[in-house]
Amino acid sequence: MTEPTMTNAEVKTKRRKKKRGRATKLDARMLRRICALLARGHTIKTVCEAAGIGERTFYDWKGSHPHFSQETTRAIGKSKIALVEKLRLSKDWRAQAFLLERRWPDEFGKSAERPLQSEPEQPSAPVILNINFRDDEETRKAVAEFGEPDEEIQRSREERCRLTRVLLPGATDEHTPD
Repeated sequence: MTEPTMTNAEVKTKRRKKKRGRATKLDARMLRRICALLARGHTIKTVCEAAGIGERTFYDWKGSHPHFSQETTRAIGKSKIALVEKLRLSKDWRAQAFLLERRWPDEFGKSAERPLQSEPEQPSAPVILNINFRDDEETRKAVAEFGEPDEEIQRSREERCRLTRVLLPGATDEHTPD
């Protein structure tokens, strides 16, 4: 007998059924482990590290597996309830204050007076100092107090003097260095 031939649609359907890639780590045991840790109040990051999965995987599973999303959300809710009960039953008044501040921040939150920010100050105009080095008593006092100008300052001063002569052709040499 001859074998029946498959149509193109049947071949495509058969190919789709074939799974590729690594099998998922998500199973009933992994779900129980993750939910148990979340119910004890651990963070998602810590739970993922303990379970050997990445945070991205956790959120991918949450998006693609509705039962995983429901169970983990329920576990986080249980941890919140347990923590609030512990705070509520604590004999330390700071625990109740903490709970009130976090639960109803508008009514019980810490309020500190904060000064209003004034408009930023306008930057003042730059102060331009024009220092002429002449061999007189004032110059000797300035050199004694601040030291000799270094070579870079000397070159800069000489350059400004040259520019002054170029910009102001009638400028006299009395402002140039000796």
